[in-house]
Amino acid sequence: MSGLTVVALPENRLEDLKPLWRVLYQHHRALAPHLHEREVPFERAWAVRRRLDREWLRAEPQSFVLAAQDAGLLVGYAFVRVRSGEGFAAAWRASHPLAELVTLVVAPDARGRGIGSMLLDAVEARLQELGIEDMVIAVLTTNTDAARLYERRGAAPFVTQFVQRVQSTGDQRPRGKAAGELARAAERLRRQPLGEPLDWIPARAPAPTELCGAHVVARPVDPARDAAPLYTVSHAPRGDPAIWTYLPDGPYESPEHLRQMLAWAATSTDPLYFTLARRADEQPVGMASYLRIAPELGTIEIGHLVFGVPLQRTTAATEAIHLLARHAFEELGYRRLEWKCNALNAASRRAAQRFGFTFEGVFRKHQVVKGRNRDTAWYAITDDQWPAIDAGFRAWLAPANFDEQGRQVRPLGELIAETAAPGS
Repeated sequence: MSGLTVVALPENRLEDLKPLWRVLYQHHRALAPHLHEREVPFERAWAVRRRLDREWLRAEPQSFVLAAQDAGLLVGYAFVRVRSGEGFAAAWRASHPLAELVTLVVAPDARGRGIGSMLLDAVEARLQELGIEDMVIAVLTTNTDAARLYERRGAAPFVTQFVQRVQSTGDQRPRGKAAGELARAAERLRRQPLGEPLDWIPARAPAPTELCGAHVVARPVDPARDAAPLYTVSHAPRGDPAIWTYLPDGPYESPEHLRQMLAWAATSTDPLYFTLARRADEQPVGMASYLRIAPELGTIEIGHLVFGVPLQRTTAATEAIHLLARHAFEELGYRRLEWKCNALNAASRRAAQRFGFTFEGVFRKHQVVKGRNRDTAWYAITDDQWPAIDAGFRAWLAPANFDEQGRQVRPLGELIAETAAPGS
């Protein structure tokens, strides 16, 4: 096993496990086809798996991932949850930490080299360090190779679990006229259009955090630090007071007046506000927020955009939107990202379309803002659109897309349209 090593894998490298988890996904489908009659595409299954693993690692500090490497290449991994006793575990050993082997997989071309045993040795060593004596392992009854491996290592059956398909018992079917009415009712129900079934896991609510790009940082609001520079870039004489025309608040009377608003914003969770600062000098140049946050539905909105004069029409401004969108889809697990604006705000509507949002219509007489009617234009990006839009953002932000004077070579809209086109 020369060259083989086992290392702890941090949370930010979970995406590296995708090729290995694909092996496990395909293996389980082959071993238990009766449990996989309803097709769940791999990408969707992987998104759920990755989000669960990330949430467990964050919520359970003793949980861990160990990866086997051969000359730097990942050839296997084990994911172990460590949690306090609950459910049957609480009855088995009250208040005793319980380990569960969630995943153990070895790359097909690396099998036969003892990598599975090597990973299990490392798992046991880590659990001994944590003072944990027992580990639960669930194995498909058809996965005889895995069962033999665990038995050779001393694992013994503890609980037998069954999967039973629920079927009606006895012959209690209605007959005659009742049977006909029931059949017609069932047919009417069958013909009703329905949305696609989902293996839906609610998204996570965003928390104050720092999102770093090459040109801009979106960070939690700091009222004392941010009030004066944000006032300068958004108010006369050096700023543009027109920034506030379509927003529900502002402009402000003074930096102190703005600081009072920021003091409230720093405690708000919906909207959740960010200060946008230049990466080079950390100077605050704008604000943004997540709002109308519904994790249980998977919807979230980007709004309250205050782009100061130094941020307007810059690479940093576009990157800020990309950071917020990517965080919502890829790290928090949202299905839908919304952009709403006053229907008369032509600049905001152009920006939404440039960033890849799809126009969905106008809600007439939707709000009253500063004593005036507001019709609201709705735009959105959905999770199935996001990979192509993300690719367009990345291509636009790449250094190769700018000439020596910093001017774009190809516009963002063109790059998004290209990556979203069939066959691209």
